[in-house]
Amino acid sequence: MDDIFQEVLALRRRYGLSWAGAEALHFKLADMLTDKDALICQEEDAETMLLKDYDVGNLIDGPEDMNVPLMAFRYFLRRFLMCARCCSVCHRLQTGSTYQATRAFVCKSPSCSTRFYREGVGRCLEYAICTQPTSVDTLVSLAYTASFYEKLSPLPVGLDLRTGPRNTLVDALPEKQVSYMTYDEVPATETSVQICEATLNLLKQIPPIATLKALIDASRLAPETASSRLRVQDLGLPVPEAAWVLMRWVVFSSPMRIEEMRTPMERVRSIGPQWRQFRLTCASQQAEDGFTEAIRDARTRSTNSKVYPSAYGFHGSPVFNWYSILHHGLWLKDIANGRKFGDGVYFSKMWRIAEGFAKTAARAAQWPNRAFDIDQCLALAEVVNERSAFVYDFSTHRWPRKKKPTDVAKHVFVVDKTDWIIWCVCSRKCGIVNAHVLSSRFLMVKGAVADPERGLDDCTAAYGAMGCSGTSHFVKQDPKHVLTADGGAAVLIPEFH
Repeated sequence: MDDIFQEVLALRRRYGLSWAGAEALHFKLADMLTDKDALICQEEDAETMLLKDYDVGNLIDGPEDMNVPLMAFRYFLRRFLMCARCCSVCHRLQTGSTYQATRAFVCKSPSCSTRFYREGVGRCLEYAICTQPTSVDTLVSLAYTASFYEKLSPLPVGLDLRTGPRNTLVDALPEKQVSYMTYDEVPATETSVQICEATLNLLKQIPPIATLKALIDASRLAPETASSRLRVQDLGLPVPEAAWVLMRWVVFSSPMRIEEMRTPMERVRSIGPQWRQFRLTCASQQAEDGFTEAIRDARTRSTNSKVYPSAYGFHGSPVFNWYSILHHGLWLKDIANGRKFGDGVYFSKMWRIAEGFAKTAARAAQWPNRAFDIDQCLALAEVVNERSAFVYDFSTHRWPRKKKPTDVAKHVFVVDKTDWIIWCVCSRKCGIVNAHVLSSRFLMVKGAVADPERGLDDCTAAYGAMGCSGTSHFVKQDPKHVLTADGGAAVLIPEFH
């Protein structure tokens, strides 16, 4: 009784086992602990390192005793301090990074993804619609365009979304008329195409964000719904459940949160007022770790990197690529515009050059219920400033004497190490800028209002005077490699504190 009763009883009640089953599980766990499984040791060591960041003394790992309230408080304090490092569904501690998330996230488990997006565990879609309608509109539009060109990545699998014959939505047909097929069951050769087609069908049925915002605001003022948590499914709209689940995935599956910058003090300077600008936060923890480590290593090898550890550059890409870029960053697996200066990611110090590679999207490829058009996308990226290690840079490249270099050759540089890149997104009818300083990034979008009656005040960027005076601090750029906008004006990137 003194040795194993409490543990066996806890296992029996927790997992619904018989006494024999509970005892077998208890002894199996005991065998694992006897040999100190490598995974257990790894997790213990990782948590020990993380706890050094918190000045809690012996409050968490003090002497063991049978003081149950004290032990419960220690466990509660441990979970509270580390809640930003835990999956919001299964609550498992993610120890692979030194960075903490600034909003709820899920681990890679498919079951956690299903609960997070389908059952509404975690972030509130309704809150995002009311507080950041422009951001929601932009993400849905980018996902729609990517699906139209069959470039959607990642695909919305693991959400228990189902399609019927010819990708007819199962929610729109009587159950007897539908042959159900989950995304994970579609033959591998047809998976991507079918999912993209079904995604288009679902996104078309989502009403304009302005309409959703107005209905949510009105419902919250109504006495009968003011005290309850309102869901978009409860608005009484003829929209299938699968469309709401997909919308939630589109808005929240990206590791970055986009927030519109509305005042001139917050905006990147010298970028035209026709460009909407969004700040990106909460980038991938792994990307942050890799970038910080690369900066640290570059400072030990380069004198210039000690003073100017980061370089900045614009990158242009077709609109249909940007939903994927928000998820993954830039990949080197696809070659879209050749490799004249070598294999890698191409950047330009001149806005005009990068803009030439930002291909427009057809009107038919844009979300029908959008508040504004998204015609082009650019990105402003931060790169580790060790130019001798770049695949190509004019300042380190031996150019033939008899051959006159072009503007492209002078202002383009190529980086093949993706962990050296962190994003600031700009969009010219959608552009993206990412500034690593203090974990701030930017997304800039240029596009006319698609329908004045559908637009939102929140969807109208604050096109104030760009040359305003103030106390803004700007990122320090290498004076030999300053970014320039149209007309040759220097681009100034605000530094957030």
